[in-house]
Amino acid sequence: MGIESTVIGNMLTNPERRIVKVRGEDTTVTEFRVMADVYKRDDNDQLVQDEQKSEPVQVSVWNEKLGEEIARHFKAGCRLIIIGTQTIQTWQKDGQNHYQVQINAAAVGLVPYRIDRIEFRQKREASTSDQQAA
Repeated sequence: MGIESTVIGNMLTNPERRIVKVRGEDTTVTEFRVMADVYKRDDNDQLVQDEQKSEPVQVSVWNEKLGEEIARHFKAGCRLIIIGTQTIQTWQKDGQNHYQVQINAAAVGLVPYRIDRIEFRQKREASTSDQQAA
């Protein structure tokens, strides 16, 4: 069981999509890493990033449509806000304990820093089958 969390930070890796088996069915998951920001006040009362507390987070997007859009539009360096269920994965390697913060994202949004332009595609026209169903 995880904790509902919100993470804001810069995307460290480009999104990667892969197919995995879930309950015997092929499912596409989109994965990337984000550096979660933690801020503190310095001696001049200015907010600065706390390098010792900022943490890389592994993000998995199981919603295939959302993952497809993330892979198409986002790349390393994007500033994102991610909402989802957080867990801590632990393992041992060469006698050392390791851990990784993991979020299964329910929502991923772009935070508008360092963006030159945003374009929206036109609203999809209702097809005749959509109109007949209504």
